[in-house]
Amino acid sequence: MSIYTSKTIQKMPDILLYKLTDNVYRIINTKNAPNAIHAGDIKISTEMRNRYQEELWIDALILNSNQRNQGIGTKILKFAENLSKQMGLNGRLGVRAATLDFTSDTPPHKFYRKFGFSSDDKKMNKFIDEFIECDEKLDFLKMPPVEMHYTPKNQPLKQKILDWFYNLFS
Repeated sequence: MSIYTSKTIQKMPDILLYKLTDNVYRIINTKNAPNAIHAGDIKISTEMRNRYQEELWIDALILNSNQRNQGIGTKILKFAENLSKQMGLNGRLGVRAATLDFTSDTPPHKFYRKFGFSSDDKKMNKFIDEFIECDEKLDFLKMPPVEMHYTPKNQPLKQKILDWFYNLFS
């Protein structure tokens, strides 16, 4: 039996995510289909940032070294933001940026900062911003683990007011 269709076959997405458990997703790069390869994994959970703000916490976002600088990480963060919105967390994300792979030439702090994450430590934000502006490599020894948070710009007014009060007293 053969199947014939007059419709064009849609192109396969460049990135596929497979849910392995309730909080772990496998990232598959299909750009070179049919030779799809395992690009990495993301592990997520929900955490309270403070008394007012719950966010989707990225416990781990690990991309294989040969899969970096291809836009995959940005697509995964967009996925996490959308998942956060579906869960009623308004797109809020949190992560502990830490260097685990010393073969990489850039710690993840710059990647998260470019996406829009920021630390509660304003000096650390300025430090990372200066490296981004100068397009310099960050020294792993100078980059301690940093808790960073992302809040989309289109937050409800009520949440903006709560954020303002929290930041005023923190």
